[in-house]
Amino acid sequence: MSVSGFLVSMHDTATPAFAVVHAARVRGIVPDDARGELASDSEFEQLERDGLVKRTARGLIATPVGLREHDSTLEAWRGDLGPVGVVAATYERFLVLNAPLKAVCSAWQRSARDEEALFSVAGQLDDYLSRVRPLISRAARDAPWFATYASRLSAAAAAVAAGDGRFVTDPQVDSFHNIWFECHEDYFVTLGRSREDEEAA
Repeated sequence: MSVSGFLVSMHDTATPAFAVVHAARVRGIVPDDARGELASDSEFEQLERDGLVKRTARGLIATPVGLREHDSTLEAWRGDLGPVGVVAATYERFLVLNAPLKAVCSAWQRSARDEEALFSVAGQLDDYLSRVRPLISRAARDAPWFATYASRLSAAAAAVAAGDGRFVTDPQVDSFHNIWFECHEDYFVTLGRSREDEEAA
């Protein structure tokens, strides 16, 4: 059986093929409402035919074959120490913001979640957004799959500023906390690190 061009493109980290499988690896599942930001319907269908992803009732997941292809692609990408060093440097600065941002989210969950609390947390999220956006944008130059985080965080912060408190931490929407957590997980996957190792250190 010949290997399709789409399967070959999985080994190019700038293609939709890689982006879809990578998102499935990082998120665990790609819900239907998030598919449009990654690839076209025909590209998703080709990925299924190549056996890299599988459709479920909740969304797309990466198959064992897809995960193996994904791992080998990232291992090859890590062989270029220049891009890896840049992304690792942005991650170190991301970590400086990580604990304080989580504290903001925890304080929101403990608050009365009234108008005053919402106004306060909206201002804080806007501050963290302004500080993390340049880091994510710089990482995305060498790791294009980071490119969606800035716009998603901006949309969540705008929703909070408009008065929708769900977009602070609610797991049922694309909230600021959920996107931030996903970005953190992406750094682990991209750099070949683990949350357990970081916590142990």
